[in-house]
Amino acid sequence: MIIEGVPVRFYYPINSVNSLFKLLFVVIYYHGGGFCKGLVETHHPITRELAVQTDFIVLSVEYVLIQQISSITREHPFPVGLDDCTKVTKHILDIDNANKINIDPTRIAIAGDSAGGNFVTVIATRFTNENMTKNIPCLQILIYPVVQFFDFMLPSYREANVNIFDSGKSGLMLELYLNRSISDDILANNHTTTEQKKQYRPYVDWPLIPSKYRQTYKESINDNIDGGANLRKNAQQTLEPDLSPLLVENEKLSK
Repeated sequence: MIIEGVPVRFYYPINSVNSLFKLLFVVIYYHGGGFCKGLVETHHPITRELAVQTDFIVLSVEYVLIQQISSITREHPFPVGLDDCTKVTKHILDIDNANKINIDPTRIAIAGDSAGGNFVTVIATRFTNENMTKNIPCLQILIYPVVQFFDFMLPSYREANVNIFDSGKSGLMLELYLNRSISDDILANNHTTTEQKKQYRPYVDWPLIPSKYRQTYKESINDNIDGGANLRKNAQQTLEPDLSPLLVENEKLSK
């Protein structure tokens, strides 16, 4: 099925076949993959099982990946995938559109893993703070989400490497996503000035991390050092809310 020009896949729970006149809960799912990998098909076992276990409709979004963009449009790859997910979500949140496919417009959740979890938080913030629609998602479900590109020395970056994604490749991932030259120096937080570190440090506060998780580093080690000028310029977008949704005031996150 195509929604607003974006391919999607619906999973209807078996019980819904006998509930044609009942409006159902829906979970809109954005798959992970570092913004440049993954497909609806690769996440099929997850989204299918989610529908089976919950008896909810699951809608999986086949958003555009970086490598799918042609050489002509590759100049600005960000935020094409994010905008695809936003368009689909906005369409489903429309009460008339939801009713046409037996969806309860008051019970629309958004969910995602990894980069998809990043999309979830960005989109939830967009809908709650920018008055994009009268209706907003009732719930966001974050599965090991990427929510900030300010501090790469956190345990979640340093100590949580898995086969599917090596956090040591975060610089390359961002280089592909933003189409800018971003060196591995970003992994040592050399992409920010001392003033930016003072500004954003309250949002990523080391003392709040339980000590048992702080094995590699006890705290960030270079908050008093300016990063390289070229890297700071190329990576400045990484601190914006559409990439680092955690780096906003609590009032915006709490809506």
